Amino acid sequence: GSLDAAKEQLLVALLCSAFPASLAIRPRRSTPQCRTKAMGKRVVMISPGSVNSWQEKAAAASDTAPQWYVYDEIVVVGGRGYLQGTTALEDWQLAMFAGLKSKDPGSSEGKPIELDGFVSLRSGSTTTSRVLGLLRQELNDALNWQALVALRRAAGGSGGVAAATRDRSAALLRAVVAVLGGHEPRKADLDFVGSWSLPAPTAEELARERAARDTTADVAEPSKQLPTDKATRKKKQVPVGARAPPAAGRKASVAAAEARRGTAAVSAGVAAQDLEAMTVVDLKDTLRKLGLKVSGRKAELVA
Repeated sequence: GSLDAAKEQLLVALLCSAFPASLAIRPRRSTPQCRTKAMGKRVVMISPGSVNSWQEKAAAASDTAPQWYVYDEIVVVGGRGYLQGTTALEDWQLAMFAGLKSKDPGSSEGKPIELDGFVSLRSGSTTTSRVLGLLRQELNDALNWQALVALRRAAGGSGGVAAATRDRSAALLRAVVAVLGGHEPRKADLDFVGSWSLPAPTAEELARERAARDTTADVAEPSKQLPTDKATRKKKQVPVGARAPPAAGRKASVAAAEARRGTAAVSAGVAAQDLEAMTVVDLKDTLRKLGLKVSGRKAELVA
């Protein structure tokens, strides 16, 4: 029936996602040669035993024979490659589901979408290009949501928002595939997409989000971690809100420490001299250079 045909078309389309790098094109319908990215400039052919094998009479009788195929593997016999396990693709199946790496430089501006450096998707209509780009993004998001749901359920949680968003994407893609395949979309899918709204997060999801924020905050603020006292290996108490001094401040602190050490060294050297032998004038001059007191009697200055 019509529904079975629609499911078959969806299954074929999904094969493009299952074998994203296994695409082949027959540039001319009137010849059996195909091209693939894996074989480069080398010509390959569909296996003679395949239902998709090229037949001269059929090719001559029809100009609507498929040009695109997805294949399972390439077998090389006698220097020639043969495509095994081929499935014929319609253009819309290729456009929506094909490609491992998709580069979209601006489909909303009518620019082509590049797939794996092998296929270039372009349309004469900017609107069509934009819709195609949005649908491909919708498919990519649906796969990501499905992976997130699986991870959360494996951890004993529920799908929550991720499951609801995945279900919306699935219904939308089913409806689009049905329309592109020439079938009537299911009313249930249309009603579901039309009335869908993002549900509120569950208590479990809110708790997970708070935990994630707390973890991020701990990792993102290393400057507030307590420094370690090397002598005692204990954490020094740092006032709340204290921050590490800026680079200029640290340099100034180092310079001041060096100056204090130099002053101490000079002081020690002077103390070793016979201060008593100095005149009052010489003694005051030395103390003045050290920034010390220079007023008073000689006995007080020496002390």
